[in-house]
Amino acid sequence: MQEDCGPMEDCAVVMPREGCCARCKGCWYNGTEHASHTEWGEEGRLLRCEAGVITISRPECYAPCDNPKHQRHTHYNCPNV
Repeated sequence: MQEDCGPMEDCAVVMPREGCCARCKGCWYNGTEHASHTEWGEEGRLLRCEAGVITISRPECYAPCDNPKHQRHTHYNCPNV
């Protein structure tokens, strides 16, 4: 059975091969592994993994109208204004 290695075009740090495929370096956070180029929300913060580096930000929530139809991120909840 042939292993599907997946795309490597945007991989900044390539880890040694495990089996047939090399892989992009991911991140470990609170005991959980996250793939490179992924983001997730936790306690009102936005976390992003890029080549083994985690960045943490606190997004600002803006409500330009009473019933906004578009939200840029879905990883956190903005309070209703």
